[in-house]
Parts: sequence; structure tokens; C-alpha cells
Amino acid sequence: MNQVGWRREMQSRDKDEISLFELLSKNCLDKKPRSGRPKALTDTEIDHLVVTVKCDFHTWQMCLVNIQREARLSHVSDSTIWKALRSRGIRPYREMFKFILKSKNKVVRLK
Repeated sequence: MNQVGWRREMQSRDKDEISLFELLSKNCLDKKPRSGRPKALTDTEIDHLVVTVKCDFHTWQMCLVNIQREARLSHVSDSTIWKALRSRGIRPYREMFKFILKSKNKVVRLK
């Protein structure tokens, strides 16, 4: 191959190559729909779940089964509900148990 043919080949190869900056600026890396199983809960369902839990004081104290019934999400598992709530910053907590003191015991405690 002579020098002129070699230069033409290199120039055509350079035109085909795209730099990383061009690749990112041309939006060639768009997210394509992923293959596989879809998510069990959509974002709107998670939003509805969060609104259901935060609507009043009684729903904050509900157990998981009752939360599922209230939000009408019986088609998903318990762990999915937990993960969805945790992703939005809602965590379970255990209520502190306090003994009810009688008046006699209150006096003893204050001494």
C-alpha cells in the first residue's frame, strides 16, 4: 500500500470514531427499556402508599397487613411494602412501654 492510500484509510477511520464528549453530547447513551421482570410497585403506587400511611395518626400505628389493606396493595409481598416505605424515609419503630404508676409509687420515686 502506498503512502497516499494509507493516509486516506486513516482519515476515513478517524471520521468514523466518535470521541467520548461527542458521544455524551449526542445523547447516544439514552436509557433503553430494561429487559426482565418489571417492578412490583410503580412510583404512583408508592406515592399512594406513603399518603395512606401519613394521612392520620391511626395509620402510623397500623401493622403491615392493615397498611396493605388500606392502600389496596394486597398483590405485593410484605418485604416490598417495607422496602417502598424505607425508600421514602418511613421507618418502623417500636413504641416505648411505660408503666402506669400508682400514687403510692409516684411518691416513692420522687424521694
